Amino acid sequence: MLRKVKIVNFQKHEKLTIDFDHPVVCIVGESDCGKSSILRAIRWLVSNRPGGESFIRHGTSHSRVSVVIDDGETVTRRRDKGGKNLYKIGDREFTAFGVSVPDEIQSFLNIGEISLQRQHDPPFWFSLSPGEVSKELNQIVNLSLIDSTLANAASELRKAKAATEICEDRLKFVKQELEDYAFAKEMDTDLREIEELQEQIDGKASQIDQAERFLKKWTEALESKKIASERNLDAGNDIAEIESIREKLEEVSERLEQVEQLSTKWEQACRRKEESLKVLKEAESKFTAMKGKSCPLCGQKVTS
Repeated sequence: MLRKVKIVNFQKHEKLTIDFDHPVVCIVGESDCGKSSILRAIRWLVSNRPGGESFIRHGTSHSRVSVVIDDGETVTRRRDKGGKNLYKIGDREFTAFGVSVPDEIQSFLNIGEISLQRQHDPPFWFSLSPGEVSKELNQIVNLSLIDSTLANAASELRKAKAATEICEDRLKFVKQELEDYAFAKEMDTDLREIEELQEQIDGKASQIDQAERFLKKWTEALESKKIASERNLDAGNDIAEIESIREKLEEVSERLEQVEQLSTKWEQACRRKEESLKVLKEAESKFTAMKGKSCPLCGQKVTS
């Protein structure tokens, strides 16, 4: 409770001291003698309003308002033109508080706007709606903390629900992609078959090499007339040998066609293998991104 107020160079008042010795103090005087300025000075100390320097008495360099409370401690607010701007509790100074009031000052005074009734304000609470009165009462008994806590909880709940919906949508999307990649197992089986075909193709390639070498030798033999004279073969034996070679060449030709078919299948299988590995790698990457995170539905961590 305030016991005394001292005002220096605030609006009309050069120096004024008022003792609050009784439960009710009445300030009386002629019009424009500075009654309202007293309340403005107390409000300036309590709420740091008004701002600026316009309230500093004309012809002076600063304003100062001090109040003495029940325990004898003094709280002071001072503002100099272009200089000091501070609060004090005893000898302790508080600066750089902007347009607000230092928390320690607010806690020390325990006086707010609700405690200050100005001349032209409507009758205390009588002009307020029931909801506004309830709000004022909440501030007095600190129930506003419950209201703000409930509001914050509701806000966090809305954010959590929104995040849950996003996670559920992502989970559905991932499940759908996993279903789309279900063919990966079949592709793995196809990959093994492709590898077996590759082994068969490698074996056929060796046979083709042997046939090509044989064909080359046979071509050289036909071009060289020395073959007939050196071996001294009759025409019948030559025809029989030629016929045998022709049959071998036909067999080699059929094998070459089979090899070409296998080669085509191998190329197709390789392409399918690359596509399968790419899809499988993407699925593993997305699944790995989900590992270690908590499932929004069951709360358990996603593991392999």
